[in-house]
Amino acid sequence: MRFTLTCRNLKLNRSIGVYAREKIAKLFGKLFKDPRITQAAIIDIEFSRLTRHHRKGMVWKADAVVALPQQKGPLYAEAVDEDIHSAIDLLSEEIERELQRYKGKSQALARRGARLAKKDLRFDPSARMFRKGRIRDEGN
Repeated sequence: MRFTLTCRNLKLNRSIGVYAREKIAKLFGKLFKDPRITQAAIIDIEFSRLTRHHRKGMVWKADAVVALPQQKGPLYAEAVDEDIHSAIDLLSEEIERELQRYKGKSQALARRGARLAKKDLRFDPSARMFRKGRIRDEGN
């Protein structure tokens, strides 16, 4: 997984970077069991302060662009909140939603292909496919 952290209108603390990396890495570990997907992911995160004039309110913004293998376009997530850490929490929830949607689409595509393959299989009508277990009237 390749992380790129950038900041606008603020200085990046080590604690903010570590916090963001832990939250996002935990998401990928939870959702994707295949390490190839996790290693090939490219994540660009940008933290910014929307304005210096307003001292209070929703002034912290966190954006993320996630590029995954076999994906036509990148996934995008954005969060705005009163604190940078809570903005990162909201961002991780948004990324999780997008990743689950991506994962669901890929699983649906694989299942659709499997259904088509099963439908195309043609057996001889005299071939009998028994389920596992004992069959009635087996001895007759």
